[in-house]
Amino acid sequence: MRAGTSPAPTEFARVSSLSLGALNMNYEVETDEAKVINALRTLLAEDSDLLEVDANERAITHRLGMYLQDNFRGWDVDCEYNRDGHKPKTLLLPDKRRSENWDDEEWKERSVYPDIIVHQRGTTENRLVIEVKKSSSKNQEAIEFDELKVKAYITELGYRKALLLTIRTNNDMAEPYLMRWF
Repeated sequence: MRAGTSPAPTEFARVSSLSLGALNMNYEVETDEAKVINALRTLLAEDSDLLEVDANERAITHRLGMYLQDNFRGWDVDCEYNRDGHKPKTLLLPDKRRSENWDDEEWKERSVYPDIIVHQRGTTENRLVIEVKKSSSKNQEAIEFDELKVKAYITELGYRKALLLTIRTNNDMAEPYLMRWF
């Protein structure tokens, strides 16, 4: 890398992975975090116009998924993928998204469409599920519902990791993104 230039995406992932290694010995988590950060940096650099105009979440997750695919070689990265093998993907969830009723609600199998998944199609290899929210979305109940979903992806469908990701689409957040890992 020449002086005054930014690191290439692969260099960033390698540097981040090494610097995170001093903090935690779980290499796969570190690598996945570095790969997601790398993809987010590319999204911010290449598609900032989508964020500036507060484009639809699906447009943003599609572009992020493309950049994740570059970082998760040998894995399939899909947006809104609703299959568990050949069957529709379902989770045990409350009927309503209103959190004050979750204890009283009847929980049922619900069809789900994760924003982004890293997996191997046709197998039970489910590496990472990501639910994305834009910072302009102020619906706290939807955010809490997404937390229920990502935890259920791990316990019910065997995902190794889950990420709740908030991406800044207006100036109400100091950071360009916030990540909560499960």
